[in-house]
Amino acid sequence: MIGAGHIADMISRLKNNENLRKKVSYFRVKHLYHAAAIKRSFRFKKASEEELEAIRQMSKIERNKDVLKTAGAIFITGVIAFGVIYVLIYTAQSIKN
Repeated sequence: MIGAGHIADMISRLKNNENLRKKVSYFRVKHLYHAAAIKRSFRFKKASEEELEAIRQMSKIERNKDVLKTAGAIFITGVIAFGVIYVLIYTAQSIKN
């Protein structure tokens, strides 16, 4: 088929242009968001110093747990990777001999 590529290109351009027309503008979305945010009033809870300190301590404990989990996962991954590389090198050397 002569010209099939040109026809497919025209069809794809028409689809892309139609999608551009349907797409909502960033600035329109931004304006709608700000308009909705202005209408809504937020109520924030007041916390005492003791409650804030308790929240900070809980956050610090959770962060330390996450760091330990990440460090453990990295260590285990390193050990496994080292083991696999060692086995591959050892088997390659034993095949040569």
